[in-house]
Amino acid sequence: MRDYGGRVLDAVKYPKMKLIPIQVECYAGTKADETPRRFFREGQPVEVEEVLDRWHQVESKPEWPRADYFKVRGADGHEYLLKHDLEADEWFLGRQW
Repeated sequence: MRDYGGRVLDAVKYPKMKLIPIQVECYAGTKADETPRRFFREGQPVEVEEVLDRWHQVESKPEWPRADYFKVRGADGHEYLLKHDLEADEWFLGRQW
C-alpha cells in the first residue's frame, strides 16, 4: 500500500489493522466529510487538534475499497489513524499511539 505521496507503507510498522467502527463529526468544505473535527471513542468525544497527514486509497478493490485516511492528534495528546470508507460512508479507528 502507498500513501498519498507515493511512499510505500512499511508492513512491519503498519501491520493489518483491526478497524473499530466510530462516529465522526466533520468539517464540510467543498465536499462532505472533508476533515474530521471530533470522533467518539468508547462513547467519549475526542476533539481533533490537528490533522498531521492524510492520504487516499483511490483504487477500488473488494479487499481495499476507496477510502480517505487521516493521521490526527487528539486534544487528549494521542495520535490516531482514522479511515473513511467512501463507498460505505463509514468511519473506523485503525490505530492509536
